Amino acid sequence: MPGVAELYGLLAEYLDGLGLMLSPAQLASGGYQLLASIAWIEAGPDLQPAALAGVHPPEERRVVMLHRQKEPYAGLWTAPGGKLELGETPVAAFIREMGEETGLIMRNFQLRLITSECGSPGYDWITFVYRCDRWEGVLDTGWHPEGRMEWVRLADLPRRAIPDVDRQLLFYIFPELASYFEEAGLCPDPQARREREAVPPAVDQIYLAQVQYAAGGRTVGVRIRPVARR
Repeated sequence: MPGVAELYGLLAEYLDGLGLMLSPAQLASGGYQLLASIAWIEAGPDLQPAALAGVHPPEERRVVMLHRQKEPYAGLWTAPGGKLELGETPVAAFIREMGEETGLIMRNFQLRLITSECGSPGYDWITFVYRCDRWEGVLDTGWHPEGRMEWVRLADLPRRAIPDVDRQLLFYIFPELASYFEEAGLCPDPQARREREAVPPAVDQIYLAQVQYAAGGRTVGVRIRPVARR
């Protein structure tokens, strides 16, 4: 699968089109990182798109989660996603992967976060993280090679088996819920709390997260910074 070098031109054009002062070279953390796109797809209590259902508290809001059967993160719940193919931009891969994995057609979405992850075999990625609140179709909850899809309440995420890194990054994907996540104890780690105090989650901001893993995919460091715009 292609890495930064193979998709450098497309990535540079995509980042420039978003008005981000960020180059593909600045995303790379060393080694050979694959590229992927993932999505946090939202719904209201009636499983209608969140943008159509209106604003609801976390207890009534749902997101699509994948219970993974394969590494990385086997046995944990993650947002669905997949690798970029040669010639694809991150957004093209996001739309394609969501159609293939969830059966949903993405209609309204935004890039929230870019992660640059390294340090452990199988966890070397550059990932574009999208949030989608308007879509069409019905979630495919049947068998998938990666695992099983399910609508999960946002309020249940603190108690779900999700990756440690997601416990830190969710504050930046759903910045309007930062205070709720704090109260629910989503990520009590003191260092992560200091990071959030230094870089408060904002609704209108895209972030870059540099993630360092130890053997087996254990998170040992997450550094988050806002990406400047032109």
